[in-house]
Amino acid sequence: MELTDAHYLDSLEEDYTNLMQVWQSVGEIWQTIEKIDQTPFQVYVHKTVKEALDIKQNELREFPNRMRSYQIYEVYTEFLKAYKKVNDILADLRNDAMKPKHWKELLSKLRITVKFNDLTLSDLWCADLIGRNKAVNDVLT
Repeated sequence: MELTDAHYLDSLEEDYTNLMQVWQSVGEIWQTIEKIDQTPFQVYVHKTVKEALDIKQNELREFPNRMRSYQIYEVYTEFLKAYKKVNDILADLRNDAMKPKHWKELLSKLRITVKFNDLTLSDLWCADLIGRNKAVNDVLT
């Protein structure tokens, strides 16, 4: 690289700065998601989680265009969309028709080894409820 490439170095420095800002901003949003993750399923309230996810999704949408161009923005946007879909499934699972035997069957099908009393949203979000929709529907019907 020659000294005439100073403009190129400025461009790289700007790109690096923008990337660090995206990571920092996404990290702040994700700290809230991680707190929601630890919510015990027994105290889960669909509306509260939905509102929190909507707020975080709106915060991502408010990122300036220069920050939205990075892949990390897209990845976390997709994570939030998936979490919102799973949250709707969790609302169905939270109904009174789900008895302990149903939970035992579902947790077994999802290969979740945590007992129902210790179940957190993270356990269910990580269980690929969307991909295993058939297993969920089998238990719900």
